[in-house]
Amino acid sequence: MPPTTLVADDHDLIRDLIDRVLRGAGYEVLLATNGEELLTLTSDRRPDLVLTDLEMPLLDGYDALRQLRADARTTAVPLLAMSGRDDCAHLALAAGADAFLTKPFSLDWLLTLVAEHLHGVHARQPA
Repeated sequence: MPPTTLVADDHDLIRDLIDRVLRGAGYEVLLATNGEELLTLTSDRRPDLVLTDLEMPLLDGYDALRQLRADARTTAVPLLAMSGRDDCAHLALAAGADAFLTKPFSLDWLLTLVAEHLHGVHARQPA
């Protein structure tokens, strides 16, 4: 079974583009339009990696990151944050993100980060 990535972004075009790129690279993708949907999806099914925008309605990415890190089921899941503002990288990392991407970003760079973080997770799992 391919690794599952959960992508949360309130902008349809960005979310759909990332979805197509990740599926094209062989990943299974779950989609959320806000932080509340992200948390609901992670409670139903533990993803192998989460990629979330920081500025979303209902529950922003910062709060979602904090809650994912505090939850025993998702504390070890790699969390990648993204935003159009590069001045919030330190806030994303403080909230629990493992990496930060400034929009717009290279799709090759996205795939590299996803693969690196998933490889780290799979390397820590017992055989």
